[in-house]
Amino acid sequence: SKIAMGGVYGQCAENNGKLFVLLYWNSPLSPSQSQWHPSEQECWGLVQLKREAIKHFGRIPCIFHTDHGNLVRIEHLPLERVDAKHYRWHAEIISGGCLLLYQSGTGALHRGADALSRNVPERDLLVGARQSEFNQHRATIRGIEETIKEGGFECMGIMKEQDPQTFEV
Repeated sequence: SKIAMGGVYGQCAENNGKLFVLLYWNSPLSPSQSQWHPSEQECWGLVQLKREAIKHFGRIPCIFHTDHGNLVRIEHLPLERVDAKHYRWHAEIISGGCLLLYQSGTGALHRGADALSRNVPERDLLVGARQSEFNQHRATIRGIEETIKEGGFECMGIMKEQDPQTFEV
């Protein structure tokens, strides 16, 4: 999301069964981290999620799911092709008998984590700090204001007749 990381830690009663959530976690990305490649952000997020889970539940084997297949394949690549930092992070993620599995990003397993990474408490400040995104949002809002003033929305006229003070711009 370029502004934050998020993860869900849970437990299933059976393989590929319903996930019972034990922990929700999210954290904003620093300005330098927001410039990282998405796979690097995902890997760092998994490291942080595991560290947070260890604080609450101790060191128990677990299964991490990611929609970044290249993170799963790190252990099979020649060392010359792997950044030392990514190798250390990957080793920390799979330590203690944990597994890192690929699952496409369209499934229900990723909705919670994706939502958490887009809705951190400091979200508006983080987005505002990214000037280009802020300018885009401001232009969109101004465009909507202009369209309303010009009567561009057909339903606005009907609503304005019902309560004229609601739509003053």
